[in-house]
Amino acid sequence: MGYNVFHAYPQAFKLNVIKPLSRNGRRFDALVRLEEFDAGLSAIARLANTRFIPQSARKRVAHSTDLSPCDDIDLQSDPRLARRLCQLYAVDYECFGYVWPNVCG
Repeated sequence: MGYNVFHAYPQAFKLNVIKPLSRNGRRFDALVRLEEFDAGLSAIARLANTRFIPQSARKRVAHSTDLSPCDDIDLQSDPRLARRLCQLYAVDYECFGYVWPNVCG
């Protein structure tokens, strides 16, 4: 599946392997939810005494998959795929307090 497949791993799996404990004894100083991306990164930038440039103000990078057939997956019509994805990401739903999607049953 290639080197970049790690981007698809559940995020909760990455929490223990990103970096060793820091000087303050914590692995992370902040976590940002994707649905709060700009606000979260803006808060982190303030903590780092720098500024955050929102995505809307940045130059667009042409590496999107929105024209790929893999970008338009209908989980309602493929219950087997839906179950597999639900199993894969169950740890993220549990660890980060997300509501379990109806398609997962």
